[in-house]
Amino acid sequence: LRMLLLAFEQEFHPAHAETVVISDKDLQIEHILPQSWEAHWPLPDGVESAAAAHNRGALLHTIGNLTLVTKKLNPSMSNAPWIASSTSGASKRAALNDHSVLRLNHLLVEGNPDSWNEKRIVDRSNLLAKRFYLAGSFAKAWHPVNMQTGIAGCFNGECAFGRPRPP
Repeated sequence: LRMLLLAFEQEFHPAHAETVVISDKDLQIEHILPQSWEAHWPLPDGVESAAAAHNRGALLHTIGNLTLVTKKLNPSMSNAPWIASSTSGASKRAALNDHSVLRLNHLLVEGNPDSWNEKRIVDRSNLLAKRFYLAGSFAKAWHPVNMQTGIAGCFNGECAFGRPRPP
């Protein structure tokens, strides 16, 4: 998955942009919606909790919920909320904005100014898959891929590409 995310990063750099050399050995995969979301990312009010928790679990490990961060940045983001609840609180969005040079993360921050939720995960999954597929880079980065079996989770009838986590 790290190779795929690095390929996405490369795809987002325009041809006339500066050349940036990224050492993938210093990068780790970060779940934007944390793997331990229950304690820090409560479900929205008014939703049926069992179904919402199932949907969240299905989307957790999809490509739309993953990004790359440095080994030093990753622990500081941990289970932080997307947006801080107070001006002194930490947030994933602020950490990515302040400390990441990756275009992948700048687009994530710019495109999600106020929240990160299941719909945003599906939207980002589909955006990444479509952009990469149309650019012809998808097969180069992750070959072979069966788009039918690569669907990991759905939310309101929309599906996100990725690999489900084994039970």
